[in-house]
Amino acid sequence: MKSHTLLLTALLGSTCAALPAFFSREEIHLRVAQAIEAETGWSSASLLDRALAVAWNTAGINSAEILLFLLTFVPWLLLFILLALIASRLRLETASWIRSLGLLGAIVLGLHGLLETHHARRSDLRTPELIGPLALAGAASTSTGRVLVDHRASAFARMFGLPAHSDPSALADTLQSPLAWRTEHRKAPFSAVVLTYPFTTSRPLIEMLQAAPGWTLARLDNQGIMFRASPSISVMPSVQQARDLFESPRDQALWLAQSSIVLDAVGQPSAATALLDEALALAPTDDRVLTQAASLSAAHGKWRRAKSEARAAVDANPRSIPARYLLALTSMKTGALDSALEESEKLVRLAPHDASSHLLRARIADAAKDPATEAASLERLLAIAQSNNHPTEGIRILLGQAWARAGFPAQALENHKAALDADLTPDQRKQIEESIEQIESRALSGR
Repeated sequence: MKSHTLLLTALLGSTCAALPAFFSREEIHLRVAQAIEAETGWSSASLLDRALAVAWNTAGINSAEILLFLLTFVPWLLLFILLALIASRLRLETASWIRSLGLLGAIVLGLHGLLETHHARRSDLRTPELIGPLALAGAASTSTGRVLVDHRASAFARMFGLPAHSDPSALADTLQSPLAWRTEHRKAPFSAVVLTYPFTTSRPLIEMLQAAPGWTLARLDNQGIMFRASPSISVMPSVQQARDLFESPRDQALWLAQSSIVLDAVGQPSAATALLDEALALAPTDDRVLTQAASLSAAHGKWRRAKSEARAAVDANPRSIPARYLLALTSMKTGALDSALEESEKLVRLAPHDASSHLLRARIADAAKDPATEAASLERLLAIAQSNNHPTEGIRILLGQAWARAGFPAQALENHKAALDADLTPDQRKQIEESIEQIESRALSGR
């Protein structure tokens, strides 16, 4: 068999392997969504995810598809070209064996690509992570008038090419302050408000809209909620809705479990618990569903139950970062500090660039009276904050205290003095100055 036969087959096989890039819009959306989430610090994203997001933002989804095709096609083709070059420099018998192996590999690769393409065309945009944003963005696009959409919902709306209207200049204050919302509403009335979970900054606005006459919680799903400024039918998550959306019981279960967390966040704990029970009945051993169950139990302060659910989730998937995080947290809350330290160490190994994981390890170390570990975790947290240009004064204060408890006054003073350069409240500044005075006094008396 000659090398050109291998190269021709490799060309076809590599093309088929990369073909899903033009059919699996689900993969494109998931990767770009992951990159968007990473920008908020809520998750991490690979270089490929970030590259696809840049391509999407530059020239739309088609450019992201082309990039994904090339990043799949080129490496495979180069690999087969390398095999052909190696074979051309070997003895005839050995070269023939290598070419045959390469030919078989190219055929298998091509068949796999064709199967992936077929699957992509059958199940495009059908995952729980995408159905929710699509539904929210679609609901926002059907509202006439002014629609307030938070940053994440707006990003998903742009991803799906749906017109979600918002006023970016007023967005931050309007979401966080009911007073600011009322001011904006008087200028030009909102017809709808779309908010995505977690409701970290928008909770006061949610509480106000729930109590406001004329406003209806019109939609709730696994990603967020939508209020309308008029009476309307409320679309709430249910088992039947999950069945209508998804074929797979696991996807049904995950959508229900995620929706239960959103239900609980808007003050419907009984409905949330009932929905989660349905999810667990559908997929009792799925790590994602168990992680959501542990999250709901933790939100209700049921720490032992949450720990049991988190442990089951970790057993099902030892590399699950959310499950490992919850296991470390619940171990600390139930007083198992040694176990919590061990789990938090595994957590930061899995997520070395995740700020929340290092902060949790620092909290656990503080509870375990281990200032050296606490300081090391805070140092890593400080490095992450600095690399992302985030404020560091709060970390500096904690770091100074940890180094002082560990018996390293020089490091403690360095961090306290660095914190003084930031914009602090009078109480914070007084606290740091008193701490500096105490450390310097101890250092002088110890001479």
